[in-house]
Amino acid sequence: LEQIAQNEERLEEEEEEEEEEEEEEEEEEEEEEEEEEEEEEEEEEEGTTITTITTTTASSSKLINFLFWSVIRVTYCFVFFFLLYFRLDQF
Repeated sequence: LEQIAQNEERLEEEEEEEEEEEEEEEEEEEEEEEEEEEEEEEEEEEGTTITTITTTTASSSKLINFLFWSVIRVTYCFVFFFLLYFRLDQF
């Protein structure tokens, strides 16, 4: 009977040790997953930074293009009205 009791105690201790090892492994896996998530978030942040820079460059290019053509249009209008005024002034 004593051997049976000792065997049961050993089995219980072994089961507890196995459970502790499993818990430690699970904790390590969770920590690794958290680290991977953090790395992915950092990569995503870097990606958005690059996208933002590209978008800013594209929008500044659009702004320059818009200002250039606006100056052309305004100049064209001034020339048109200037000529129109002097043509009408001659009559």
